[in-house]
Amino acid sequence: MKIEEYKKLYRLENNLWWFKGMRRILLTLLNKYDKRKNLKILDAGCGTGRMLQSLKNKGEASGLDISDEAIKFCNNRNLQVKKGTVESLSFKDNSFDLVTSIDVIYHKWVKSDKKAISEINRVLKKEGTLLIQVAAYNFMHSNHDRAVMTERRYTKKQLKKLLEENNFKIKKITYANTLLFPLALIKRLTEKKQNNSEVKSISKITNNILLNFLYLETKLLKKINFPFGLSIIAVAKKN
Repeated sequence: MKIEEYKKLYRLENNLWWFKGMRRILLTLLNKYDKRKNLKILDAGCGTGRMLQSLKNKGEASGLDISDEAIKFCNNRNLQVKKGTVESLSFKDNSFDLVTSIDVIYHKWVKSDKKAISEINRVLKKEGTLLIQVAAYNFMHSNHDRAVMTERRYTKKQLKKLLEENNFKIKKITYANTLLFPLALIKRLTEKKQNNSEVKSISKITNNILLNFLYLETKLLKKINFPFGLSIIAVAKKN
């Protein structure tokens, strides 16, 4: 991913609706299915570190990323991050109580998503938790995907199979960012092919409107699963 994308992430991910709203969904589901505290945590593919920062509320959290630029921004947040790839985690077996992987395994630099999930399983303790988010549906591949080097998108069935084949038991798996899916689909079908990222500043009013859609989804996802959406989220336990 280009250096400029990391700069935008660092600048905007604290308050931009997508990041703030999805972060609330992820943390809400995590706390529902894993109420433990004082955990040893790895954010595998931590980017510029905003999610990692939030995970510190559940224990000793450290991160790993392949990008030197991303790690610099994590250092600005005083986070403990090392360089590495999710396909070859430089940690001993059974090292962590919780591993998160948020919008990571579908990127071009992850050559094998199976290897990445296998490595996450290896470093998790028995009954440890995995929280993972991926992009949904290959037909939703967009200009933004080209800008951030998305290689593949998933269906819920595909992600479920990937996790179960690598010794995980699913506790929750659902699509998310569902309420805005129709608008996103129209945009995908009508946009001209370019390499334009969707990470950019928008008006405060628009940001709050979009954010409230995700806040509503947060409440709903505590009780139900969505049948479609722009993302897929899973909480799973190591067998």
